[in-house]
Amino acid sequence: YFVFGVGVGGEYPLSASIASERTMAEKSSATRGRDILLCFACQGLGQNLGNAVFFFLTLGCTAKGTCAEPDTVAMNYRVSMGISIVFLLGLLPYRLTRTESRQYEELKRQTIRQGLATPGYITIFKQYGVRLIGTAGSWFLWDIIMYGNSLFSKEVTAQVNAGLGAVQITGFTWLYVVVALPGYFLAAFTVDRAWMGRKTLQWCGFVFVGLLFFLIGGFMPILEASNTGV
Repeated sequence: YFVFGVGVGGEYPLSASIASERTMAEKSSATRGRDILLCFACQGLGQNLGNAVFFFLTLGCTAKGTCAEPDTVAMNYRVSMGISIVFLLGLLPYRLTRTESRQYEELKRQTIRQGLATPGYITIFKQYGVRLIGTAGSWFLWDIIMYGNSLFSKEVTAQVNAGLGAVQITGFTWLYVVVALPGYFLAAFTVDRAWMGRKTLQWCGFVFVGLLFFLIGGFMPILEASNTGV
């Protein structure tokens, strides 16, 4: 998981940076937000693929009546991770051979021609500190919501719908990410619109998600009571 964290921690920001630099190299910023968000939309596609694999694995072991066996659980986990590794290995040659973006190379050449010194971390923080804290803080808060919801979706589903089998619970977990998938593309194709923009999109996202979670928290006791017949 440490290696996985290093990979994800590098891939996310670098993919967004490459998309942004490519747009800058094309002398157009009209689609910069779209291109960056489409990079992150791949996360939604991957989540759906991962949940689909696990759903069909659960479907298979349920048919055999072996889902509760530790060996089956471990095997399903390993198969899911193995399929992910296949995709990553397919991407590895591209990553190893890819050159830097044209925009990055041009900025590097300008720095050398003009004899400019590479700014230190303190200088960078003085210039971009507020933006870095705002971006990192927003991302941190969002990840708590997103990954917390992903990790405990099965437990919440089982608590509200007692008596569901492994296939039903896994199916509902997959359904949650299916519902989220259109949002990735809706955000990507509206972020560059004059009536939307980055700040409006982010504020709307935080406000609506916050309201939905408050509603879920308020309805949870009612759903639990209805489920238990109280």
